[in-house]
Amino acid sequence: MELNAKKDVLNALEGAYAAVKGGQIENLHGLSDHIVHSMSIYNDKEITNVAVAIYALAKIFETEKYKKHKKIKEFTKAVLSHMDDAIFALKRNDLEKYSNTLQMLFRDIEGFSKRIRFYIEDVLNFSKIKKSSKLYEHGLSLGQAAEATGVTKWELMPMTGETTTHEKFVEPIVDDEKKINLVRKLFKLK
Repeated sequence: MELNAKKDVLNALEGAYAAVKGGQIENLHGLSDHIVHSMSIYNDKEITNVAVAIYALAKIFETEKYKKHKKIKEFTKAVLSHMDDAIFALKRNDLEKYSNTLQMLFRDIEGFSKRIRFYIEDVLNFSKIKKSSKLYEHGLSLGQAAEATGVTKWELMPMTGETTTHEKFVEPIVDDEKKINLVRKLFKLK
């Protein structure tokens, strides 16, 4: 895992741990959005897993039926334990233990909420849209950016409208070869 990616994951996990422990569940969405942004930059599976886990936890802890679930305290205790273990492993650069701990966290989430597959799809789609907006920001047309990441222009348009991308002056890339190289670089393709 790249050093900057590791820092982002560590910050997100520490923030999520504090949010769950302190009952500040509303902070989980912001952390999830931040880590999704990192996911679009680094294209790393471990970041994807953390983004999905934090998003799924936000959905679980904000849902009324889960708030009143008879096993919510037990679930919360297990989640905090797994996050603490993942943080500890990541700080020690023990990526195998970190990965195993994250898998245990996923098992607990899946056991508590069968909707996790929908959360995964949401996070991955949002990440693709984020990556598309970065391509658009770097000079590709809206259509080219959408096509490069497999999203529709309609999915991308709100993201570009929410940013100040259109207000920035970015030297447009007119050479097709440079555009192709940029896409390869962003997706780490050869």
